[in-house]
Order: sequence, then C-alpha cells, then structure tokens
Amino acid sequence: MTSTHDSTVPAPDPQEAAERLERGLGRRGFVQAALATGALMAAGVATAGPAAATPTRTRLPGEVLQPGRGPIDGQHYLPSRPDQVRWGYLPRTTDKPVLTMRSGRTVTIDTVSHEGILEDQGKDPVAWFGSKGVPRNRVLDDAVAIAREYGRHKRNFDADGPHVVTGPIHVEGAAPGDVLKIELLTALPRVPYGVISSRHGKGALSASFAGAPGDITAAEVFRRPRTAGARRTRCCTATSPTSRRCRRAGASSGRPCLAERRGRWRGRSTRSPA
Repeated sequence: MTSTHDSTVPAPDPQEAAERLERGLGRRGFVQAALATGALMAAGVATAGPAAATPTRTRLPGEVLQPGRGPIDGQHYLPSRPDQVRWGYLPRTTDKPVLTMRSGRTVTIDTVSHEGILEDQGKDPVAWFGSKGVPRNRVLDDAVAIAREYGRHKRNFDADGPHVVTGPIHVEGAAPGDVLKIELLTALPRVPYGVISSRHGKGALSASFAGAPGDITAAEVFRRPRTAGARRTRCCTATSPTSRRCRRAGASSGRPCLAERRGRWRGRSTRSPA
C-alpha cells in the first residue's frame, strides 16, 4: 500500500490547527497533549523530519548547551563568562565591550538565568538545582562560574538587580544617534527546565501576592519622587527561559537582556535625524 502527498494543497494554518485541536480535546486536554509532545521532543523521540525541511527559528537541540557545545549558528560566538557579564546592572556607555563586530554580521549569544545563583539561594546552582532533582551535568558551567567567580563589582543583594546581562557588544561604525535593528534568527533552549519566581516584594507580579508580616511593602519597592516637578519614569524588566540566541547586529552598540538562551541574531541600523 502506498500513499502520495498532493503538493498543491496549501499547508494548514498553525493557529487554525491549534484552535481545532483545542475545540476537539478541550482546553485541559489540549494543554496536556502539548506538554506530552514537548516532553517527547526534548527526549529526542519526535525530532525526525523531512530532510529538506526549512529550519525553524526555535528548535530543541536535544542536549544541554554547555559553553561552546552544540549548535552555534552565528559568525561570532559570545559566551557568558564572569568577565563578560554584568550581574544586576545594565552596561553603560563607558563599559568596555566584550565583543566587537561589523554591521550585518551575526552573533550567537549564550545567556544565563539568575535563578540558582542568587545569594538567597546559596550562590550554588549545583546544590540548588540538585535539590529540585536536576543532575550536575544539566547545570550550566557558566552559571556555576558566575556564582563562584563574578567580580566586576562587589554585589549588594539588597540593592543590586538579580539579572545576568551579557555584553556590551560594540558594532564598528556606530555613532551617537544611530538606531540599531536586531533580528532574531534562531533560539535554542540551553537546558530542558526553567524557573518562575516572585519573592522579596519584587518582580512584575509582586503586587498580586500578599506578603508575610514584616515583608517588604509595595511602597518600599515603588517609591515616588518627592521633588517638585520631578519627571516620572517607569522601569520594567523581563526574563526568558534558558536559551542560546543568535542575532545580526546593526551599526550601533547593544546587548541582550535575556535569561539562559543561545541564539543567532541579525540587525541593521539607520541614522536618526538630529
């Protein structure tokens, strides 16, 4: 018995297909099926595909992406060693770049999550993730190194931010007033797990949870300026799952503010009017 595939039939729309599945299985069944499929792919059971298939932007590498291992799609590669990251702060214009590249080139960046390395977690990701059932070979070596060796500034847990920021990257030819365009080409999760947390009265959802007696209050975290006529500013932060990403950089300096990912990026720049 043989089967044929009619190439003239258009491929189904992914959103429409997902909606049909959800209607047929129900919301709970649809989520359970999606989780089961993801687990199979992570185990390498469902990774086979047509030889001529076009690679997708996000794919599962099938292994833990330790520094320098696995797919590195970019023309440049930037790991996250202790001397290549800022822990708790964004890079400033006076900071020395950790990578220099030309406009239009691509770079693969390994990013690292703060979870497991923070002071209130013991600054020991091997022990902290081990208590959650994660074996040592699935804990990222660069996360271990940052927790043990980071020394670009003396950390103050009560004052510093939690996030590990890789960079900055200098793009040759960049000038003040340039606009940087960054295109995400690929994104690969570096580990098959992730962490979501909201604690110490901080984070995007802190106001949604009642704190314990004596805990940090919202007024302490979101203090309003008392100076007359002061301009109100708003600050937001975001984290991503553990991954490796690749970008193409345009003619401007820039840096990723991500969690543990590896990916390839592409960018272009245009000169802004003065």
